[in-house]
Amino acid sequence: MAGRKVTDSRLVVEFRGDEFEVDKRALESFKVQKAMACAGKDAAAAFWAIDMICCGRSDEYMSRIPDEDGNVSELGCTDGDFAAFMSAVSEVASKN
Repeated sequence: MAGRKVTDSRLVVEFRGDEFEVDKRALESFKVQKAMACAGKDAAAAFWAIDMICCGRSDEYMSRIPDEDGNVSELGCTDGDFAAFMSAVSEVASKN
């Protein structure tokens, strides 16, 4: 996984052969972290937080994230593939 800065708050994360722009400030935001932590109680807040991290492009990203073999489903990625993507995003963001 590699990443590069686009601006002070935006990063491009390479994941499974594709590039995704994410907002580092959103990842570091307490408000976003709190919304993610409460996902079991407030799914709407969690999806809002994911959209903030994905620069408002979470629906597009869920349609582009491939499985481990590089295949993209017309139904979008699995929850496991999305979790792997978010883990990669967090790792890259922590290094930039």
